[in-house]
Amino acid sequence: MEITELLDADEAFLTNSIIEIMPLTCIDDTSIGTGKPGVLTQKLMSAYRELIEKELADALIRNKRIQQKLNCYFFLVVPF
Repeated sequence: MEITELLDADEAFLTNSIIEIMPLTCIDDTSIGTGKPGVLTQKLMSAYRELIEKELADALIRNKRIQQKLNCYFFLVVPF
C-alpha cells in the first residue's frame, strides 16, 4: 500500500493482540479521513472489546471450577 492510498482512506486502524484495535487518525500531521476514529473502527473496537470481556469471564469461570476441583482433591489426598 502506498502512503497516498492510506492518506486518502476514510478511516484506518492498527491491530494486534496487545493494542487490540487502535484508530490511525493521522500520519505526519496529515489527517486520515476526518482525523477522528471512523464509525467502522469504533464498531470493530466495541465488538472486539465485548469478545475479550466475554472470553475473560468464561476463562475466570473455568479457572474457578478447576481450582475448586483441585481443592477437593487436595483435601482428599492430604492426611491430617
